Amino acid sequence: MSYLVRLELFEGPLDLLLYLIRRDEIEITDIPIARVTEQYLGHLETLQNLELDGAGEYLLMAATLLRIKSRMLLPRHEEDELDPREDLVAQLLEYKKFKEAAGRFRELAEERSQLFDFVPETPMEELRSREDIFTLGFVDLLGALRDVMSTVADREARHHVAMEEVTIEEKVDLIRVWIQTGERIRFTDLFRDVHQRQHAIVTFMAILEMMKLGELRVFQHGHFAEIWLERNPEPALTANMAQAAGA
Repeated sequence: MSYLVRLELFEGPLDLLLYLIRRDEIEITDIPIARVTEQYLGHLETLQNLELDGAGEYLLMAATLLRIKSRMLLPRHEEDELDPREDLVAQLLEYKKFKEAAGRFRELAEERSQLFDFVPETPMEELRSREDIFTLGFVDLLGALRDVMSTVADREARHHVAMEEVTIEEKVDLIRVWIQTGERIRFTDLFRDVHQRQHAIVTFMAILEMMKLGELRVFQHGHFAEIWLERNPEPALTANMAQAAGA
């Protein structure tokens, strides 16, 4: 089975690189290219397992990183010789600037929507508003998926379960049932009873589809914390913002 998902709503290889740099608190202007390349290739392997339509640009960035890495290993004959990372750093800085600007526009849109559609907070919503929450996107979930796939592969090897057909639509319907009560669920709980890697991939695709539709909110309470999912209280607004970001 092959499940192709277009990447227009996701922001490509530069976004993945920025995620790795931010996660390890690396200075963009002094990237440890060997370490970042190794981590990038690990995430690229996960992308290839997902068989994503449009993943060619990620492969192109991998080739660029490997080329820079090889040039960094060569002796530099002149002190004023250009740093092999220079072009990549310039792209990342420019991309980071526009990404931050887009984020600010989204914040303004949310503030504007609250002014014209104010709903009093329930005690639970008031509690959540005080939490230090990081909303997650596609690249943030890749690392979590790598961990899940490793666990599922071990189960698959032990149980030798016969392949069962499952569709993204079926998984979406199942997740909708789980979140309709308004309770948050752990990302890992969605994979707790999964014994086939293909089912894990379909579950992940279903999460991406619901995020794209604005039905699902994925977040964590600080970096490296537990990842949670819950029903998005404003699906139409989130879906419109996602479409605007992909336009």
